[in-house]
Amino acid sequence: MADISVFSAQNSPAKLLKLLLIVALFFSITILGLSSYAITAIYSKQVLQDTETNAIKTSLSVLALEKDNFLHPDADGNEQLQIYPEDFQALDAKMRALFAPLDIVKIKIFSTQGEVLYSTDHSIIGKKDKENLRLKAALAGGTDSKLKSKDEFTDLQGEKRFAVDVVESYVPIHNSLGMIVGAFEIYQDITASNSRSHQGAMNLLISLALILVVAFGLSFLVVKIAAKELTKIQHKLHDMATLDSLTGLYNRAMILEALEHESIPEQRAVEEATHSTFSLVMIDIDHFKSVNDVYGHLVGDRVIVKVANSISKALRDGDRIGRYGGEEFLLLLPATDLNGACSLAERIRQRVEETLIEIDQHELSITISLGVATSNATESTYKSVLQRADDALYAAKQEGRNRVNYREFEQQAFQFDAEQ
Repeated sequence: MADISVFSAQNSPAKLLKLLLIVALFFSITILGLSSYAITAIYSKQVLQDTETNAIKTSLSVLALEKDNFLHPDADGNEQLQIYPEDFQALDAKMRALFAPLDIVKIKIFSTQGEVLYSTDHSIIGKKDKENLRLKAALAGGTDSKLKSKDEFTDLQGEKRFAVDVVESYVPIHNSLGMIVGAFEIYQDITASNSRSHQGAMNLLISLALILVVAFGLSFLVVKIAAKELTKIQHKLHDMATLDSLTGLYNRAMILEALEHESIPEQRAVEEATHSTFSLVMIDIDHFKSVNDVYGHLVGDRVIVKVANSISKALRDGDRIGRYGGEEFLLLLPATDLNGACSLAERIRQRVEETLIEIDQHELSITISLGVATSNATESTYKSVLQRADDALYAAKQEGRNRVNYREFEQQAFQFDAEQ
């Protein structure tokens, strides 16, 4: 029996559950991606702020220690920055002793004209860096820090470091009156702390991923259980809407819907001058009212179920059956001509006649009457075919019941003779 669903498969709980899983995965990846970006951005900003603060403290410490050697009065009595070559060696020793343990790997001191007055790398002393915008910002009173990755770097001890992360910070130098007289450029190696912070960020992301997996996993489990229950309810409602509760066959509405669906090719056949037939068989249980009156409605229900099962077992793949009324059934036989339909109807009649129902230690014999009609290429609706099948059934009952009658297109009803 073909299934005609009353609800769209696209809206089934299984489809929605799959969609929920895709959405959960998408948002999990999105959350992790945005979190990774946000954590990296926050970390980088914090590193620069902390390193810049250390650079400012370092510059103040150097200036406090070397103020007498750095600041000298000019002709007008104003303190100006000046470092003499004879002081370089002593200054180098102090820089190494004070700052090497703090991962400060290089220090430069610039004049207000951008000339390098001192550097732990003596090779660049005396050079000018007039186009350095970051240096200009420091000479204007600001501070500027930037993280750079370098393949190779020489530290205060003269040792080479490889693959290092260095923060370059520019800090202004003020004299006693607060005037800017130069600038420091301080290089700090943050490779180790950077690695630790990246590891911490990675651990945070892994923790977040696990939280998301657990949260979405539990949510998915709850929704899956709810969807399973919803599927059961949907199927139950579907059965209630489409199936007869007593026999499990199509109910009247669904067998008629199947019939209407089957008649669509017939409408095309009219236009295409082709002929694709289907047949209908109307079935009625003989003397069913007497069964109810004598044995009661419970036995009547057993008779209906027994007859429904007997009919169903005789059908072919693709044939459809529905309970049309109280004791009436309707068969839809696709691609079946009148002779084929009458032959099948006769086999069904014989099967039901041979079926006995045990009631209170005796057997009840049941017979049925059947009316057959086949579609015609000129018919644009199934209703006329159904009417002919009903007329043939009525004729079979009038002629004595327990027989198969058929009615051809625009003709009277005839009894089917299995021997002909």
